[in-house]
Amino acid sequence: MAPAPMPAATKVRRIRRSRFMAGVAIHFLAPAYILLLIADTAMGGAPGTWAGWLPHALRLGGWFLLIYGLASLALIALAAAGDRREAQRETHDPAAQSRWELSQSLAGARDRFGEDVAALLDQIAAMPLDHDDSQTRQMVQDLQRLLDAAGAALDQADGAQAPLRRQTATALATLKQALEARSRESGILAQDKARTLAHYVELKYGEKFD
Repeated sequence: MAPAPMPAATKVRRIRRSRFMAGVAIHFLAPAYILLLIADTAMGGAPGTWAGWLPHALRLGGWFLLIYGLASLALIALAAAGDRREAQRETHDPAAQSRWELSQSLAGARDRFGEDVAALLDQIAAMPLDHDDSQTRQMVQDLQRLLDAAGAALDQADGAQAPLRRQTATALATLKQALEARSRESGILAQDKARTLAHYVELKYGEKFD
């Protein structure tokens, strides 16, 4: 019997601040109104009869909806402005975009290829990669293409999924080694740059205090 097909890859979607604030506003609309009615009754503002209380509650609800709605819209607008600033920052920041895309690819592929690949993905996720380095970003793009192609192949592999998983694990291990080597090179370059700058500062400013 052929093994059951793997589920389609799903990427973790980042919840925008504006959508989150809208959800919060809708979620707390009814509880906030109920608390307002309880507070109004406790302060003696509500009529003593049911016949008088209903029109009073409706009038109070109208003012509540107006104020609550305006406050919610203001908060959502502020959150949307923050979303736009973050999107613009990521568009002009290749390192931030690379980090985000890598996290998305790893999250979408972690449960698709078996334990060996999952372990490699966890190790890659824990690596201190220098996304400001163009070669590192290129490797991240190759990693994304590998996972996307392997995932699409698994969906159509019928009974040949095991060889595909092994091949994916082998290729991923090679990419992991390349990322580790580049990370070490970036670290060495960063140390050399720091030492060079420190020596430069000592030569330029040290003579003034000798």
